[in-house]
Amino acid sequence: MAERQLWNMQDSGDSLIKYLDKIDSTMGKRWTFRIILTLRRRKTTRYNDLLKLLDGISPSTLSSNLKSLQSIGLIQRKSSGKIPPLKVEYSLTEKGFDFLIASYPLLKWAVNNPTLNC
Repeated sequence: MAERQLWNMQDSGDSLIKYLDKIDSTMGKRWTFRIILTLRRRKTTRYNDLLKLLDGISPSTLSSNLKSLQSIGLIQRKSSGKIPPLKVEYSLTEKGFDFLIASYPLLKWAVNNPTLNC
């Protein structure tokens, strides 16, 4: 039903562009999908483990992406311990899992179009 509402909008598409801009501002970043997929596979993951698993990402880029994903509710950050070094773990939220489910058709399309010049 929501899909029908989306595609039956009577405007010139400006509303859709606004939604795409919201998505693109965070999800268009290079490492976003990789971080989310890594967290999906590993449930909870510590920062340094993410840094190792995401070969090639810089610490500042990882920190920035984690903060961005946390701010929109796709991941959660849990810290334990009161004296440094704190144990900080990241995991997907239910909203993050919903995002993955919504992304599967796009990922499937990309897999089925290997000649895509991206």
